[in-house]
Amino acid sequence: MTDATAHTIPPAAVETFDDGARAYLTDDNAAAIERFGEAIAADARFAEAHYMLGLAQIRAGNRPAAIAALKQAAATTTNIMLRDYAVKKLARLGEAA
Repeated sequence: MTDATAHTIPPAAVETFDDGARAYLTDDNAAAIERFGEAIAADARFAEAHYMLGLAQIRAGNRPAAIAALKQAAATTTNIMLRDYAVKKLARLGEAA
């Protein structure tokens, strides 16, 4: 049985997200921010991309953008663990989800 509410992320968005993750892991925050933003542009419901964008924005020192991205991750995900991670990051930034 298939969940009718399941969301499928377009393959191109996943590829762009993967590029962002590689950039993030090599501390290339500018490229990570750009790639995660592109993945979100391809699929606004891509919660993992919102979350990782938030982390990259934290590293880049852009608190308002980090908060916005983490709030969007918490709001769009159906994954309880990802929501919990986003909410905890927001709490460390002094924000509520």
